[in-house]
Amino acid sequence: MSSPVFSVALSWQAWHETGHVFAAEALGVAVRSVRIGRPHEGGATDVGSVGPRQRLLIALGGLGAEKILSPRTLFVACSRSDLRAAYAAAFDLAAGEEQTTRPASGPRAALARSDAPVMTAPGWQRVKAAAEARAEAVLTRRTARAHEIVDAGEAEVLELLGRNRIVLRTVAAGLQERGHLDAEQVAVLVRAGRLRQIEEDERRRSA
Repeated sequence: MSSPVFSVALSWQAWHETGHVFAAEALGVAVRSVRIGRPHEGGATDVGSVGPRQRLLIALGGLGAEKILSPRTLFVACSRSDLRAAYAAAFDLAAGEEQTTRPASGPRAALARSDAPVMTAPGWQRVKAAAEARAEAVLTRRTARAHEIVDAGEAEVLELLGRNRIVLRTVAAGLQERGHLDAEQVAVLVRAGRLRQIEEDERRRSA
């Protein structure tokens, strides 16, 4: 006999916000609360302080859940906002990868030295052009790397959520019923969902 959880027609809002919730829980990030609004409105998941990698995966959780549980009803506007957050985190990660302890070199280093000669106007123009070219190269490189980071993050989230569909449905059903969950309610639903997931996984292995 199937659980009542699986007979509930879940809304896209519940699916979407549950993706954020479960991604956070899987990363060990505390979920303070989550809420959904009326039909055609979005929702909000409030989490604790997180670093760029956690921000990336949590932001991608909503879109990932929609792709897994309701691929025909992607809510583009809400996912667009999440993707902006994901790319902001990806740029932070890309910048972090480029951090180095090498001493400064090039035009900027020359300007920083107290013994640097006073430059003429043409000299300043060359320095400006070199700096602009450098900045453009850095932006291009980081943009390409950010795309790679987001693609990898999306694949990671989809794999994680795909292995926990029952947990997602359990939490989403509770969220849809109440409209708002606090930290304790989230934890209770996640635990219940995990138990159901374990039971289903064991049933399939023994079938």
